[in-house]
Amino acid sequence: MFGLMAVGSFSSGGLLRAYGWHTVLWASFVPLLLAVIVLILTKKYQANFSEQA
Repeated sequence: MFGLMAVGSFSSGGLLRAYGWHTVLWASFVPLLLAVIVLILTKKYQANFSEQA
């Protein structure tokens, strides 16, 4: 876990230095969007599973 956090911190620092703050903010939406999609799919899967049981 620590290694993943360190990679994320260094990556965001590199983005900030190379492209600026707006790019870091827009790049942060990618994992957020991915998490929302996973939550929606999980909810649908659980609903389908409970209907079959």
